[in-house]
Amino acid sequence: IWQTVWLEYVNREHIRYVKMTPDIDAGTVRFEYEIEGARSFEGLTLETIIRFDGKLIRRAETNLDSSSLTQELSVLNHEVYEWKVRLWSPHSPQLYDVEFVLKRDGRPADTLYSYVGMRKIAIHRGQILLNNGALYQRLLLDQGYWERTHLTPPDVDALRRDVELAKALGFNGVRKHQKLEDPRFYAWADHLGLLVWVELPSAYAFDAVSVGRLTRTWLGAVEQASPHPSVMAWVPF
Repeated sequence: IWQTVWLEYVNREHIRYVKMTPDIDAGTVRFEYEIEGARSFEGLTLETIIRFDGKLIRRAETNLDSSSLTQELSVLNHEVYEWKVRLWSPHSPQLYDVEFVLKRDGRPADTLYSYVGMRKIAIHRGQILLNNGALYQRLLLDQGYWERTHLTPPDVDALRRDVELAKALGFNGVRKHQKLEDPRFYAWADHLGLLVWVELPSAYAFDAVSVGRLTRTWLGAVEQASPHPSVMAWVPF
């Protein structure tokens, strides 16, 4: 088994997933929420709270009328950091803390804690840009094998050490070679500042069966990894 499995108790009405897409030029984050188990939408609200370094940046509460919601919130605040956006990069992995609270008649039904990194990947005239500046990638081809446990890290701390060692050797990123990583690897890459290429394992033969498996796996992999600011490239084949 190559990823951690866990059971988590949630209320019938809960937040299933939140996709966060930063826009550093506008200073906003696009939130796409998915709510599950709502018995009705009367009296159901969703509050989003954004903080940086413990300071409140934005608080917004919205009435829900369906199981999905999309909204954009600004991270610019003239009372905090003079309208500046705190950018994420490998040499300065700054993160905004985000809290989501699903409420039924004003009472919390589910609370989710996460974070978002304000960063932008683009290509201009053949040059890869990070946050509108030229990016030179110094990458490792990371096989993700462990001496005794193969595809599974021996413990949680090993994932952090892996990221720290890559940075200590002078690299600013890794291409995970034909391996979808443990989500905690991406989290450490976010917090410590390491760029990641996400790559799907290759099939032994290209046929209708492999196409179906690839499609199902790829959709799940993108949903899992896309909120991480460290993830900058996708390799489906």
